[in-house]
Amino acid sequence: NVPAFKIGSGECNNYPLIEHIAKFKKPIILSTGMNSIDTIKPAVKILRKNKIKFALMHCTNIYPTPPELVRLECIKQLKKAFPDAVIGLSDHTMGIGASIAAVAHGATVIEKHFTLNRADGGVDSAFSMEPEEMKHLVIETERAWLSLGQVTYGPSEAEKGSLIFRRSLYIAEDM
Repeated sequence: NVPAFKIGSGECNNYPLIEHIAKFKKPIILSTGMNSIDTIKPAVKILRKNKIKFALMHCTNIYPTPPELVRLECIKQLKKAFPDAVIGLSDHTMGIGASIAAVAHGATVIEKHFTLNRADGGVDSAFSMEPEEMKHLVIETERAWLSLGQVTYGPSEAEKGSLIFRRSLYIAEDM
């Protein structure tokens, strides 16, 4: 009775598995790490054929991922190749910088590993977020999302009062 399925990037090209999971008719989050657009396409074709709502998650399969290996430009490429897909980042970096930048690149879903207490140990604990860090991630990615806004030029309604501060020439004496 799960509301959705998450398929890790190691199974992104396991098309029989994706076909099987699609039969449940539930949304699927599909990580794409170590795959190419060409190996992602058949998985997406299966999801579309079965009319499954899905998200594609860009990720790098290094734990933790150094920032210089994240390759956030791939998010734009995924959006271009699969315009009907929700695109996100499965973020294995330390901190929240990559997640915030991913939102600026168009990601609408962020996945991070989570632990109640890193000191408790565990396979992923070294790069997992604790509750306060997760709260900070939610706040800052929402700020990044809100900051994107719409493409408009000219003064917004909120800016119109500032028009009086534009450059002007004032004559103080009779010329």
